[in-house]
Amino acid sequence: MKRRFTRHELFVLRNEIPIQLLIEKKLEVPSKTREGKFRFLSPCCGEFNTGVKLDDNVARCFRCEKRFNTIEITKAVRDCDFVSSVHFLQKYHSELFSKPGGGRSSQAAIRFNMGDPPEYRESCNQPLPIKSILEDMTAHATFNNAGKSDSSLFSQEGRVMVRIQKMESEITRLAPRIIHIG
Repeated sequence: MKRRFTRHELFVLRNEIPIQLLIEKKLEVPSKTREGKFRFLSPCCGEFNTGVKLDDNVARCFRCEKRFNTIEITKAVRDCDFVSSVHFLQKYHSELFSKPGGGRSSQAAIRFNMGDPPEYRESCNQPLPIKSILEDMTAHATFNNAGKSDSSLFSQEGRVMVRIQKMESEITRLAPRIIHIG
């Protein structure tokens, strides 16, 4: 079992795996949405006084003042060491982004601002038209013999969900300004 990881490998795990999706779906931490904000049960203190910052892909417990990236939240929830959590996340990453033809779609990676270091990412300030998001999702969806969709559709769905949450948080942030101007 590999015990050393490159900076790029760790960067990918911290930034490409959507932390809210990881907490809610993979780690299955009890969570809820209150007043339009995603809250999860803190693995440290057991309180719901938590939040997720999608722009930085981090989670935070306000009561115990701990900040979690994907690796740290996995360590805390699964009660495992750094190496085990990295191996767990590598497996989850390959589940999220695997495609039948091999590898991720570079077009999807650019469109959803994933896969590149921050200095190479395109601006997230302009929302994508829903039509282009749906076209991209259906273009990458394939079906097996039984007519069931493969996992690539679900990985696209996860990326779309994160993009929508980012747009919602931006709208919430800008709403008071819009109201005051009008």
